[in-house]
Amino acid sequence: MISIPRTKIFWQRLFLILQGVPVLYLMVFLIFYGTVNYRDVVDKARVAALNRLMPSLDPMVVFITRGRPLKRESLNDYLMYYQAFNEIGPGRADVYGMMGFCYYYLGYDDKAIASYEQAAIFNPHFFWFYYNLATIYFKQGKYQKAIEYSQLAIDSDRETAVSFLNVSKPYADLVRLIENRYEFINNNYRQAQRQCFEMLIVSHYHLKEYPEILRIAKIAIEQTGARLDFFNFYSGLAAFELKQYPYALSYLHECMKINERYSEAFYYFALSHKALGRDALADQAMRIYTSLKASKAPDRPALDNIKVRIF
Repeated sequence: MISIPRTKIFWQRLFLILQGVPVLYLMVFLIFYGTVNYRDVVDKARVAALNRLMPSLDPMVVFITRGRPLKRESLNDYLMYYQAFNEIGPGRADVYGMMGFCYYYLGYDDKAIASYEQAAIFNPHFFWFYYNLATIYFKQGKYQKAIEYSQLAIDSDRETAVSFLNVSKPYADLVRLIENRYEFINNNYRQAQRQCFEMLIVSHYHLKEYPEILRIAKIAIEQTGARLDFFNFYSGLAAFELKQYPYALSYLHECMKINERYSEAFYYFALSHKALGRDALADQAMRIYTSLKASKAPDRPALDNIKVRIF
């Protein structure tokens, strides 16, 4: 038997180990690259499938710009698309927001609320999530929740809302299809902000929180400069309930100067004069009230087209 020196055996083994190192690294690299490449391929396939699933946005644009109702079939198609979108990239505020819109107009209020609340968790600075939650709760008669979300909407930042519309794919896809988009978005925002004040005031009225009405109406007039008949009317009602009759007369008179057709403005105007012992003026105002009621004039200023919106 041939004897191999131990030194030679050592060097042979070391050589084999060093030869195996590059092979090991190569194997690790190939496994890693294969995994990454596989994920990349899967992600691209999902995106391609999502793009094929995307329905035409034209009906939604018509809803946004003209208020034309969406067909149930279209809403189901949109919901399926956004649900698939959510599976690919879960945790997106914009996708949850769009799902909330679809659920609401399909008649699933609870699912709409859950989606909008989830959206607000992922993006707690977006005006339209809070506005829509306030609107849903207000229409349900859940006034405390309507107050909570209306206030959150008012406290949110307009620039943040506009910025999110432009960087979010679901919203940006729609924004690009709207003519005069910047003017349209800004006008919608101003109108919706005013509507939040209106929901706040009517909600506080139902809850008989009259001092809050006077406080909020003053802020609303300063910040929006609009619907002065609405804010003065409810300020008059609040002052009347607080037995502040001179203030009630002043607010109601301001409302009447803008619109003389609200029968209840004259009714509370008459009662305020009566409380102050001015019977002749009270009788005169009550006659006008009776005449307006007979002509089926509106009782009070209506809320201004409050509805769940995309933006």
